Amino acid sequence: MSNEVKISIIVPIFNSEAFLLDLLDSIASQTFRSFEVIFVDDGSTDSSLQILKRYSQKFSNWKIFKISHQGVGAARNFGLKHACGEFISFVDSDDKIDPDFLNTLYYSAINSGADIAVCNYKIFYLGPNLSFINWVRLNTGVYASDVIIKHLITDVRVHFWFFNKIFKRELFISNKIEIPNMCFEDMIAVLQLFYFAKKVSVSSRVLYRYNKHNKSLLSKMNEKKMEDYLKAFTFLKSFLISKGVFHKYRVRHLILGFRVVFIALRVLIFDDFKFRGLFRKLKNVYKKIFS
Repeated sequence: MSNEVKISIIVPIFNSEAFLLDLLDSIASQTFRSFEVIFVDDGSTDSSLQILKRYSQKFSNWKIFKISHQGVGAARNFGLKHACGEFISFVDSDDKIDPDFLNTLYYSAINSGADIAVCNYKIFYLGPNLSFINWVRLNTGVYASDVIIKHLITDVRVHFWFFNKIFKRELFISNKIEIPNMCFEDMIAVLQLFYFAKKVSVSSRVLYRYNKHNKSLLSKMNEKKMEDYLKAFTFLKSFLISKGVFHKYRVRHLILGFRVVFIALRVLIFDDFKFRGLFRKLKNVYKKIFS
């Protein structure tokens, strides 16, 4: 089977029973057929695993693993160890993919010789049932990785998310890239993947639906998540310095730093209702960002 698999979809699952059927329907409807799905149940306590087992019985290319609850980063790493596709796709268990998601990204990468392919996505707010398209603000085409990284670092024109991309599996293997088990783990892993990629292909098609709801991992920032955000932000700088290229991205990293300060201030105000140590905490944030 390994010779037939072009894409391995890795889906970490944790208590996703309310959304899982929509995701499974969207995977089953893919026009591209040379793929496998690796579902990693990360210790769900609801009926997610039962739903998945019932649905997957008719699909020989769907693999199910159950692990103790460790977090999404650990679940993705587990999936990577069991993947055999030429490319890797990470799909969240509460989202949906367009029927042409795999087909478009795969041939976008293959036809251009790219190591990574990216598409646009739609954010859907499940509470008020509102949606908008979050554009990758680059024209359809093929880009050198250093051009993409300039936009990636500001997290505006190209975003750090795993979900609207496919990556050559060899990027993980050759460069020993593991996904940290923390919030904002994608910032750390995706930067490395883009750095080691030679070319990146971009499609303007909207092929992924990101469902935002109150159970989403990042639906509400708090102090702990903010600490992880700072760790990821600090890693960006240290990694680029270690490769001798930080000078190329210094201004864009500074722009991201101002954004981090704004988010940190908002979190500290609303998460620390008594404002204890607010200015001390903000000062520490400032030092980490601009040192």
